[in-house]
This record gives sequence, structure tokens and C-alpha cells, in this order.
Amino acid sequence: MIRMNREFLRGLGVTEDIIPQIINQHHDALRPLREKADKADELQQTVDGLNEELKNRDTQLNALQEKAKDNEDLNAELEKYKQQNEQKTTEIKQLQLNNAIKVEALKHNVVDADAFIKLVDTSKVKLNEDGTFEGLDSLITESTEKMPYLFTDTKPLGKPLPVGGQPQAMTKEQILKVEDRSERQRLIRENMNLFQ
Repeated sequence: MIRMNREFLRGLGVTEDIIPQIINQHHDALRPLREKADKADELQQTVDGLNEELKNRDTQLNALQEKAKDNEDLNAELEKYKQQNEQKTTEIKQLQLNNAIKVEALKHNVVDADAFIKLVDTSKVKLNEDGTFEGLDSLITESTEKMPYLFTDTKPLGKPLPVGGQPQAMTKEQILKVEDRSERQRLIRENMNLFQ
């Protein structure tokens, strides 16, 4: 990815009055990518927290096993903790699986990762012992083909500015024909003199 800075744009011959517009547009285009990266980080922190909780339960379980050698009450409690531990392990594996699917879906521009996970058949994806996921790529490929409405193309909004020159002024009619609502509103704000 090209780092967008003033020196780079000056080197391309872009005039000083156009540079802030290009940099603002560049930052706007990067915002969804930053949001997706933040969401992936949140999901990873949740998984890390649950893994730590699982380690603590394993430690408690081992301590109880040492104490419980011949005591029936402790053995019953130990069995209860074993079952809880197995249930927690299953929940953590499912959470890891769901988070991996969500992260991969976000990488492929899914509109809503939570909705995506509810609509696809996650049973096709398996968590391997080494921590890798089997069937994840085929799930994403199949979903993009069967449910394209769940994904979005990331296209920059608006028209690119001409290099080294002034942007061409738009007419009132051209602005009103812009299909993207937020882009049309921005153009109206910037060209209020046409709408007075």
C-alpha cells in the first residue's frame, strides 16, 4: 500500500490546494479497514481470555484430583468440575471456530460478521489439533457464490481528482444524479452556491 503523504503527492505534481482533499479521501477509504482490524483484535482478546480461564480450571481440577483420592464427596465434586471443564472446552472451541470464521469473513468484506455466522453452515469447518481450521476457505468461497448479498465491494466513493489540476466543477444536475447518498450530500455541502 502506498503511504499517502504530502511529499509523495508533491512529487506527482499535485498542487497544494488539492493535496488536503486527496489525503482526506485516502483516510476515508482506509477507515473501514481499520475498523475491521479492530474487530479482529477484539475477537482475539476474547479467545485469549477464555483460554486463560480454561487454564485456571485445569489447575483447579488437578488440585482437586490430588485432594480427592479416596473421598467420595470430593470425587463427586471432581466429576462435576470435569463435566464443567469439558463443557467449557467445547464452548471455547466453538468460540474459536466462530471467531476464525468471522475474521476470515471480514477479510473478504462481509457486511455483518455476526449475521454471516448465523446464516452459514459452520459444521463444515473443523478446528484441527494444531490450531488450524479445515474447510474455512471453501465456506467463504461457497458463501460468496450462494449469498453475494452478504459481501460488499470496497470501492472508493466519488470520482478521483485529476492529477496536477483542479477538480472539474459539477453542475447542480450532475450532483443530484450522484447515486451514493453520502457522496451526494457532501457535494451539495461543498457546492451550496448552486442550491441557493
